[in-house]
Amino acid sequence: MITGTVWGVTLLIVGFLAALTGGQLLLGTLFADRHGRSRAALRARPVVCTVIGLLVLAAVVAAVIVVAQVKGPGEQAAALILIGSSFVWVFGLAAVSAEVGERMPSPAASPWRALLRGSVTLGLASLLPFVGWIVILPLAIAAGVGGLALSLVAAPAPRPDSAVAGT
Repeated sequence: MITGTVWGVTLLIVGFLAALTGGQLLLGTLFADRHGRSRAALRARPVVCTVIGLLVLAAVVAAVIVVAQVKGPGEQAAALILIGSSFVWVFGLAAVSAEVGERMPSPAASPWRALLRGSVTLGLASLLPFVGWIVILPLAIAAGVGGLALSLVAAPAPRPDSAVAGT
C-alpha cells in the first residue's frame, strides 16, 4: 500500500508539471504579442513586476476570501475566481519561464524551445522542499503576473513599419 501511495503522489506531481508546461506553451503561443510585452516588462523591471504581482495576487486572495463568506453561490463564485485567475498565473509563469529559458544557452534558437527549457527548469526548481514551494514558485508567479499587469497598462510601442511612426 505504501509503494502505491508513493507512485500515486509521484505521478500526480509529474502530471501536474507536464500540464503546467503544456499550458505555458499553449498560452505563450496563442497570445504571442501579449507574451512578448509581458517578457519585455519583466526584463526591464523585474522588481517592480514582482511587487505589482504580489499586490495583484493579494487582491485576488482577498476577493476569494470575501466572496467565499457567502454560503452557496459565494463558494461557487470563489471557485470560479480561482479557476479564472489560474490562467493568468500560468500566463505569467510562461513569461518567467521564457526569460529563464532564453538565458540558458542552446544551439537551437527557437522561442518555444526557450519556453520549454525555462518551464522545465522552473518546475524542477519549484520541487525543492520549502524553498521551491514557498519562495521560488510564488515569486515566479508574482513576477509573471506583474509583468502581465504592466504590459496591460503600458502603451504598446509603435511599429516601425506603420505610417504613424514615420511622421
